[in-house]
Amino acid sequence: MMSLSRRSALASCLTLVIAAVSCTRSPTPPQTQAPVPLDLSGAVVIGASVSDGFGAMLPGEESKGLIPQGVPLASTLGSIAHTHAAPASHSSNLFFMSPEQEADSQLAAAQAAKPALVFAIDYLFWHAYGDMDDSAREASLQRGLDRLSTLQAPIILADLPDMTHAVGVMLSARQVPSARTLESLNARIRDWASKRPNTVIVPLAGVVRSAMASGQVHVGGREYQGEVARHLLTRDGLHATLEGQIAVALEALSQAKAAGVLPANATWDSDPSSILARLATPASPAPGKP
Repeated sequence: MMSLSRRSALASCLTLVIAAVSCTRSPTPPQTQAPVPLDLSGAVVIGASVSDGFGAMLPGEESKGLIPQGVPLASTLGSIAHTHAAPASHSSNLFFMSPEQEADSQLAAAQAAKPALVFAIDYLFWHAYGDMDDSAREASLQRGLDRLSTLQAPIILADLPDMTHAVGVMLSARQVPSARTLESLNARIRDWASKRPNTVIVPLAGVVRSAMASGQVHVGGREYQGEVARHLLTRDGLHATLEGQIAVALEALSQAKAAGVLPANATWDSDPSSILARLATPASPAPGKP
């Protein structure tokens, strides 16, 4: 019969062997999802002139006419997610002419599409700007938010930039809200978004302010300074150049991914140069505009 001392010694040896084996085992690697190319084919774009590509001209093209038609945001998004079709677009350069009717028309089109995602970057702009008293802007913006509330899909929109620099160029003084009213309107947008799941706000107000001052702009994962930053906006300061539109689109996607609106493993082209080159080719995806 084995003595108590031998049993104790054997148990100690076994413990050491088990510990040694345990130490040589590799820890279980964390589970990661394989990267998946971004698919925006089920998304739609609604909004005004920035979304419709006013002045977002390709290199070598000139702005011509009263409404220089450049590259729509939907095409730029399609170039970024180039392995799939571009989103459908219901945006309009003429939103400002009849904001209420245009807002309702675009909303109806978006609802009918049953989209997976809605890009409404400047959909609210003419709910806040326009020929009305400041006292009417709060109610107008609320109508815009109520419209967006009827959409079941995640929404990407932007806050409202200060466009006083465009007075006398593209806007009249009466069309622009006062600084105090603009602050109140943006607070309302943030409050509305905070209570609605899957809503992302792109901070355009800071981008426009810094770009107009030729300062430092961080947008779309890149830094822009001086004249390069100023070139994110057109000469009138009211619209985005194509470079600016690409930067805003990349920022929107980045914010959406961080918020969980896009899959964590979604991938896309984040190089502005290759996005621009793709847009300049005839094979570049076009938005499904009705």
